[in-house]
Amino acid sequence: MKRIRFFVSVLMCAAFVFSLTATGFAAADGDITLAFNEDGRFKIAVFADCQDVYPANGAMLAFMGDVLDEEQPDLVVFLGDNTVAGQANDSIAELIAPVDSRGVPFTFVFGNHDTQDSDVSPERTKANHLAQYRKSAYCMAYNVDDSLHGYANHNLVVMSSDGTKPAFDLFFLDSGMYSVCPEGSCYDCVHADQIAWFNEASDEVDAEAGGAVPALAFQHIIPKQIYDAIYPAAPYSDSSAFKRFADGTCFSLVPTASKYRGFVNELPCPSYYDYGEWDAFSARGNVLGVVTGHDHVNNFTATYKGVDFIQTSAMTFHSYGNNIVRGARIIELDEKDPWNYSTYNVTVRELAVKDKELASMIDDSFIYPFLNFIMKFYAVFDKITHLF
Repeated sequence: MKRIRFFVSVLMCAAFVFSLTATGFAAADGDITLAFNEDGRFKIAVFADCQDVYPANGAMLAFMGDVLDEEQPDLVVFLGDNTVAGQANDSIAELIAPVDSRGVPFTFVFGNHDTQDSDVSPERTKANHLAQYRKSAYCMAYNVDDSLHGYANHNLVVMSSDGTKPAFDLFFLDSGMYSVCPEGSCYDCVHADQIAWFNEASDEVDAEAGGAVPALAFQHIIPKQIYDAIYPAAPYSDSSAFKRFADGTCFSLVPTASKYRGFVNELPCPSYYDYGEWDAFSARGNVLGVVTGHDHVNNFTATYKGVDFIQTSAMTFHSYGNNIVRGARIIELDEKDPWNYSTYNVTVRELAVKDKELASMIDDSFIYPFLNFIMKFYAVFDKITHLF
């Protein structure tokens, strides 16, 4: 029934959408239009750091299918480090098969590993990756401008349930791979030209909507402001006991627990540099949160300058992970309250208890019932600690 409602919304919106020519509304080939359903709801499933070779781990693919069946999302986002296989063409086809076979629209961003070693594997270029994803009729990703840093920067508009106007904006930014910092190699970040494009695209969408349209941004690497948000500042130091950045800020390595909700199981790994992304989001006021991956065992939310961090843990069984948080993130939007959102995690340990076939693919799944029991007590403890 939900799919029927979705396609009815598509037909209602088609005439309006085809009349739009601004770059803020550039879209993938095909007739898919994202829209709030007749109940005013829109759900996004985020799959971060699938990060597998070819063939991929069967448990990860089975879990992906379970999430899609249980949550029935309107859009899937692959959040970077989607595949690390030299045989990128086969790997991407395998990765998107659970989504494609269910007819769910999807998009993606690049991580730092997707096209690593592209010099020895011609399939691992960003242009080829995008071409492979777009073989699916349900892929909505596109590259808005070749001149921008990164590749496949784009935005997707979620239309109102009646199809008359843009109701929500989704930005997908390539946070790059690697840069050069005083210690040598470090991670990259979103650059100034991408930020300028974000502002231009937001202007266009706002103009069509007749007012400010709320948005979420999706990128692989977390911005450096996560340290401003949840880590105590420290005097600048070259010591490895502190985290320092190009802007002169320096932080201790122990987060303040009251400033985030969820799990910080490893030090966040942003770029040494910052080109004003967070300040731009904060100043404009339309971005509710930034959804990131990259740090596989971190899963939390936090707020800084009025913009939320929505950190998402990895799905991978090939690279490092954590039995507590391995899973997917769900984000729900409400057309009646568009300037707020809700989010929660669906973990492998939870679904494996329901799906015995999935559990049979995981060597240590026997501990999942115990972990689920413990996590119920942790959830109560977490709520109590954040009351004060």
